[in-house]
Amino acid sequence: MLESQRWQTNPLRAYHEGKNDVIPPSEYESALRGATVQISFTLSCHLIGGPSGKRATFSAQIGEIIVLKKPMIFPANRGDNGSPSKRSFTGPSFSPPKRRRKKINSSSSP
Repeated sequence: MLESQRWQTNPLRAYHEGKNDVIPPSEYESALRGATVQISFTLSCHLIGGPSGKRATFSAQIGEIIVLKKPMIFPANRGDNGSPSKRSFTGPSFSPPKRRRKKINSSSSP
């Protein structure tokens, strides 16, 4: 079946700390979103170009992901802005007033 597909994917090597079981791809979002993880990766630099000039292009390949701390579960009533940690503020603005530029008189006097 994989022979008929154009691309072949390789699942991430993602684990929970202290366990040898790989996290299945169907659980990536619930296990990784918001979690504290340790990631090992390889960073590669490729010089691309000809004699007139070369540019460095970087790529990273993830080796493995270890979940150190599971994501926090937030209550369903998050408020209007969607985040439990951000409170909506309806008070006055404390930003400083904008300064106006002084107009320079373009007429020259002798």
